[in-house]
Amino acid sequence: MKTRFRELWDQLRSGYWFLPTLISLLAVVLSFSCLALDERVRYKVLREQGWVYTGGPEGARSVLATIAGSIITVAATTFSITIAVLSMASAQFGPRLLRNFMRDRANQTVLGTFVGTFLYCLLVLRTVRGTDDNTYVPHLSVTIGTVLAIISIAALIFFIHHIAESIQVATVIGAVGKELDEAVRRLFPAGMGEAADTVQLPREEPQVIRATSAGYVQSIDGDSLLRSVKPLGAILRLQARPGDYVIQDAPLAHIWAPQEVKQMDSDSIRDSITLGLQRTPYQDADFAFLQLAELAVRALSPGINDPFTAVMCIDRISSALCLLAERCLPAAYRLDDEGQLRIVAQPYRYERLVSSAYSQILENGKAHTIVMERLRSQIDTVLGRVRHAEFRSALEAQRARLPV
Repeated sequence: MKTRFRELWDQLRSGYWFLPTLISLLAVVLSFSCLALDERVRYKVLREQGWVYTGGPEGARSVLATIAGSIITVAATTFSITIAVLSMASAQFGPRLLRNFMRDRANQTVLGTFVGTFLYCLLVLRTVRGTDDNTYVPHLSVTIGTVLAIISIAALIFFIHHIAESIQVATVIGAVGKELDEAVRRLFPAGMGEAADTVQLPREEPQVIRATSAGYVQSIDGDSLLRSVKPLGAILRLQARPGDYVIQDAPLAHIWAPQEVKQMDSDSIRDSITLGLQRTPYQDADFAFLQLAELAVRALSPGINDPFTAVMCIDRISSALCLLAERCLPAAYRLDDEGQLRIVAQPYRYERLVSSAYSQILENGKAHTIVMERLRSQIDTVLGRVRHAEFRSALEAQRARLPV
């Protein structure tokens, strides 16, 4: 369940609608709260406060209409700039990194501030009355609208600075590198011991649980799988891991159970495996490395020819591998609280992780001496931290491919 909520939260963060919608709802609540407060506070008390708007209905309408019209125009311009930046980022850094730009909460907050200010002014404006028999001006609400306009101006200044900073190569590499480090810490916890010896699986033919749709495996909820197979006294072997592409009707898992697995049990197992349109680094360590490798490969392309960006990517990748060198890969076997084997996962291999980190950069950077020298230097640095024979062997195999 925790994995499912984490996946949902990641999807919400990656969308441009969630945070602006939340801020807009808060603006609606603020408008009704301020109007209610205006009804309770006497006008004479408000006039004694020097910072409260004390003008008439025409002035209030003019202030609110000006703020609303200006802010929605700025919001449209901000959205256009954001789309242009996303388009540029897709072309320069690769479409896989669009997710990182869309997760930028600063841009979402700025857009939400503009839309929220517009909604607030619009809702307050409808309450202003200026007829002879019925005159009403929500003085405090108009004042809050002016404050929100000032906040929106500050947000615009911040947005201009932030958007210019966010498209710098060093900032992009830093953000992706931070996500890679977090993935290594999350997927390979410190203090984990060596993987257990191979466990003998039942010899009888297992039942096959097949995918009902196609997509990339984004996450696997191990706790949910354990709750599904333990009551059956079953052993489940996963046939895919996060990052693998599964076609419809392809095997997702093999299960050995004393009794026939019911359809609802098969569905619960399928529901524990999240399929999506793209890979994500939440449980996919390969993809976390490949994001930086793609940045480096694009920088080494003839159209860009920027080996120094590739060197920066190599440095961040090597930093993550040094972090990985202090840890052990998790075992493929998951036991229940009684010590019985229940789940057999597809384990990570050092060879595949090192290949994802270095292979593409090595193939595309052979013409650049500075890239090859940095690769050799950083592989040697990682080798100095390694304590696992398989990890050392994978690194030495990559080093042997470097040109002399």
